[in-house]
Amino acid sequence: MNSTGKWFAAVLATLPLLSAGCGTEEAQPSGFLQEGKTGMVEDERLPFQRVWYKQNADWTKYNAIRVAPVHTEYLSKQDWWDKVNEAELSNRQADVAKIADYIQKKFTDAFANDENHVLKIAQKDGPGVLVLEIAIVELVPTKALLNAAGYAAMGSAMDQGSIALEARIKDSATGEVLVKIADREEGKASIVNVKDLTWYGHAYDRIDEWAEQAVEVANASENETVDDSWDFTLAPW
Repeated sequence: MNSTGKWFAAVLATLPLLSAGCGTEEAQPSGFLQEGKTGMVEDERLPFQRVWYKQNADWTKYNAIRVAPVHTEYLSKQDWWDKVNEAELSNRQADVAKIADYIQKKFTDAFANDENHVLKIAQKDGPGVLVLEIAIVELVPTKALLNAAGYAAMGSAMDQGSIALEARIKDSATGEVLVKIADREEGKASIVNVKDLTWYGHAYDRIDEWAEQAVEVANASENETVDDSWDFTLAPW
């Protein structure tokens, strides 16, 4: 067997171990969504763990969206593992602020660059404008030192880091909540992943996917399914 064949054989041998750990645990309610997850359900048509949406909402009257600055004050308390990482982090607050800004920009750009222009970007609230409010409720860095020591090759989910968001979509003119979303994602498992050697590379990947999924959902018909992303990647970067 040549080197390429051996590499793919290694990938295929690892897939059962990875799939056995599929099914990311949900994050605990943060308080951002005032009623917690009450009434929120798993909808197989959507790529999020929990959703709620107002029945019979008239979506035809909305043609624009504003992505609000992202909340960071709802981040969950860190456990001892996180504190080990934080001791080696030069400025966690700066990292969180940077990621929050990235989320706002990424979602804004995703809607702005939508070829169908289902929702244009609004600079201020008003009739016909939706506002998307997002909170980061969990942000766990990759266990970079363990990964550097070789644990990444084991495909262990505990080394991948995680990020969880809660979000709501409101009528910007009335303040009425139309949609609530909660989702938590771990970093993608891989045979070798350069991003596992960074603190938050996994988070940026998941944010990119969330932004793309938000636009796909906005474009989807009522009974159309928007698939979730894979938890495994062959790309090492």
